[in-house]
Amino acid sequence: LQDLVGPNSCYKFDYKGWCGRTTTPVTNGEGRVIAVLAGQPDDPSWDGIHTSAADLLDQT
Repeated sequence: LQDLVGPNSCYKFDYKGWCGRTTTPVTNGEGRVIAVLAGQPDDPSWDGIHTSAADLLDQT
């Protein structure tokens, strides 16, 4: 990680912590949105739903 971020990195990336739940835009140096961290639905059954879907994908 230190090779990618920080003052000595040739890439000059920033590290942004993310909880994995909220929708968060990723912007470039000009402020343009280049990606979106979509997060997850505010639904208590989400863990079971996406785990089941991942299991089905693993079986294919």
